[in-house]
Amino acid sequence: LTGTGGAVNILDNGSAATTADTLATVSLTGVTGTTALKSDALTTLNLTTVSGTITNTVVGDHTITANINGHVAGGDLIDDTALTYNLNSTGTASSFGKLDGNAITAINVDAAVKTTVETLVTNATTTVLTITGAGEVIVTDALDNGIKTVTAGAATGDITLVASNLVTAATTLGSGDDTYTTGAVLTTGSVAVGTGTDTLVLGTNVAHANTAALAAKYTGFDALSVNGTFAASLFSGIDALTLTGTTNSVTGLSATAAANVDTWA
Repeated sequence: LTGTGGAVNILDNGSAATTADTLATVSLTGVTGTTALKSDALTTLNLTTVSGTITNTVVGDHTITANINGHVAGGDLIDDTALTYNLNSTGTASSFGKLDGNAITAINVDAAVKTTVETLVTNATTTVLTITGAGEVIVTDALDNGIKTVTAGAATGDITLVASNLVTAATTLGSGDDTYTTGAVLTTGSVAVGTGTDTLVLGTNVAHANTAALAAKYTGFDALSVNGTFAASLFSGIDALTLTGTTNSVTGLSATAAANVDTWA
């Protein structure tokens, strides 16, 4: 379906008692209005330069794959019964409001191009977010507490994440230049980054890593961003520092880091 008109409704009206739904793939190009989809057989969405919100209503647990190309910011992807949501981003950079699913236990993002999502929403008790590909991936809001594990070790693109306040969250990032903003004082949680130039953003939450035990939960970082009083010597391998806010006191910098300090008011 191609067009820039208003609302789109695509309904497969099969009935379990009579005829099963058969619509497995929906392709939309340039649609700007809201789209309502209903087919229990639906497995694939192909979305090109789409900007409206897309709601998929399916009876029962299922897996959905959305292939997006040039998706425009503002529209949401909603599917409340999907257990697995695969998001493949190719062609032209894409952005959208939120990926929302009450039952999702696995979100798999394969980004060949820059992909920006405002929010990932899940009410599942254990959700794994997996990120792969060479494209940059940005999640602008804090991760949902339902996301217990982030697995992105195979990703080569830059990743930007803001942590939830889940103290047991386990995160592994890849070989891109990653930026990770802390969200809580971790207990059994941990964050490990790869071979890129990776930045740990503490901001005013210096208490998230102000002891040797807490700092040890964050491994592989090359740069810090801090607003407050902090001992940089708690980390090894830090060679750059960004100071935000107006009052800061950071001690224990290496000579390399001391020569690479940026200040942002």
